[in-house]
Amino acid sequence: AYATLVTPWKQQYFVSSQLSGKIAALHVVPGETVEPGQLLAEISSPELETLQLELRTASNELKLSTQQAERLRGLVEAQAVPGRDYLEAAAKYEQDQNALRIAESKLLSLGISKAAIDDALSGKGSSASLLVPLKSPIGGIVSHADLSIGKIVAANEHLFEVNDLAKLWVKIGILERDIAKIKKGQRVVLEFSAFPHESVEAVITVPVMEVDPVTHVVTAWAEIDNPAKATKYLPGMYGTAKVVTSEPTKLLSVPASALLGTGAERYVLVEVAATA
Repeated sequence: AYATLVTPWKQQYFVSSQLSGKIAALHVVPGETVEPGQLLAEISSPELETLQLELRTASNELKLSTQQAERLRGLVEAQAVPGRDYLEAAAKYEQDQNALRIAESKLLSLGISKAAIDDALSGKGSSASLLVPLKSPIGGIVSHADLSIGKIVAANEHLFEVNDLAKLWVKIGILERDIAKIKKGQRVVLEFSAFPHESVEAVITVPVMEVDPVTHVVTAWAEIDNPAKATKYLPGMYGTAKVVTSEPTKLLSVPASALLGTGAERYVLVEVAATA
């Protein structure tokens, strides 16, 4: 049968931005191998500037409410003002604390580090210092990235595709007349055009499920591993699959000259003492 290599869906990841904006920095190119969590690109966004303003406003409000609460606490202890004023100031302090936590959480949810947020609050960074980082969710190969510096991108737009090629699925096209011969667990000998006279073995993991009404071909699936620390087999490679439908059976055999016959019947003499 014909065989084609396919990336397993569970090892195929698409990377997008939660905010619209433009590409501020690119750190990888298609075909490059990346590690889990590696930075792929950074995006500047007007929405992010709004979130930064919200963060700074919440921080300033908290500083003021902290000072006010501390000042009123001293006055209450000196019995210079009623306790109700301090309780109101303390409530405002708690409210501003929650507002700052929410503002920080919004930025953290975009993948921005706590250190970058602290720098933005302390004034170490410029107003445009915060960028939305796009990181690889897995280790693998960047197979798609049609991007350039300054390109405008939309929220949730498909920006990167990262594939883990440690394992690949083998899509095997079985003719309709051979459906009855295919079962789960059968051995498959694969040969790909990229590596002539070289074979690799696999096992049928998912048997035939549905017949294509046009081609009258059904699909069976197997799985192969790429060599450690290498990417020998790639998605899209094609070749042939020889499905072993019957394994050799161990049989008792004797030389033809050992057979004795009387015409209708045949015998084999066994020397018991020598074979015990």
